[in-house]
Amino acid sequence: IYMAATLAGLVVNPILPSLRGHELRFMLADVASRMIFIPAVFRQFDYRQMLRDVVERLETPPDVVVLRGDAEDFTAYSALFEGPALTQQPAIDVEAVRMIMYTSGTTGRPKGVMHTHNSIHALIKQIGQYWRIDSTSRFLVPSPISHIGGSIYAFETPLILGASAVLMEQWEPVNGVSTLLDQRCTHFAGATPFLAQTLSEARRVQTHLPDLRVFICGGASVPPSLIRDAKQYFSHASVSRVYGSTEVPVTTVGALLPGEEGYAATTEGRAGIAEIKLVDGAVWARGPQMLAGYINTDDEIGAFDSDGYYATGDLGEWVDDRYLVISGRGKDLIIRSGENIAPKEIEDLLLLYPDIDEVAIVGVPNARTGERAVAV
Repeated sequence: IYMAATLAGLVVNPILPSLRGHELRFMLADVASRMIFIPAVFRQFDYRQMLRDVVERLETPPDVVVLRGDAEDFTAYSALFEGPALTQQPAIDVEAVRMIMYTSGTTGRPKGVMHTHNSIHALIKQIGQYWRIDSTSRFLVPSPISHIGGSIYAFETPLILGASAVLMEQWEPVNGVSTLLDQRCTHFAGATPFLAQTLSEARRVQTHLPDLRVFICGGASVPPSLIRDAKQYFSHASVSRVYGSTEVPVTTVGALLPGEEGYAATTEGRAGIAEIKLVDGAVWARGPQMLAGYINTDDEIGAFDSDGYYATGDLGEWVDDRYLVISGRGKDLIIRSGENIAPKEIEDLLLLYPDIDEVAIVGVPNARTGERAVAV
């Protein structure tokens, strides 16, 4: 579906399967989506029922197409092949928007990040170079393909670099390690819980994952001890922290070169094709892989400086003038299992309950998810 939409010159908007009607109504209206693909049921949740409620509340609802299950009153995926085929591929403007992906903002309203064919191409060429990805690489992708990380590994590395993508419908460490072994996966990227649980399960079953070449860890706070332990146990693989965002994916490429091992655990690594500057400790970045803008231009107020650098909202410092360390977040976000959670959005929803007068959502450390949200 993603490839067909791309070749037809359409814009895709991957949506996290964990989102529900409140967020979905906002995003579909914001993008003015014309079609949405859903599973009938996934993880015991009926998406058809949710979409019935959503489309009733939208002025211009999208067509709903159902995969993997009874379409009921919506369109079945197989029915799309009964009409005339597209006989001529349209010309594609490489600077045109190819993908819109939403990310949580401190305002509580999700922000639609726009990426072009060119920005995604630059991103994939970068990780191919710095993470040693080629046609022999096999990428395990347990992250949602509607997350910027999952999307580029699942959709783009096979298309642009000729790699293979091995998808998991849901992350679970026992199945994850067995899949890494059975599929002889060479690359894996994910937030802190993915690496911690992979390492724990690999030790339990006494495997050193002999085919693994690279493990890239980012998202939530990554303890240096975790990187060191993983590197020692997966001795034939490069393991490194990295830093990025939906707006400027893979801002740093980690520290994977010989002699850089000491920086892999204690820093986010060095910049690849991005330029990074620190202004009073705040991290600003720009590069060919950065967003073309937000779908709502109001979200761009204060987001860029006069030189085109993006304000990440994070705080950082340099180590040896080359390696970036993120020391904190200027923006009030919680990162759970690699996903951003905007406290204000949840606070606003909880305040709708008549018995709640005041509420604060705070992030606390969690061994399984990196952080979790707690309501006070």
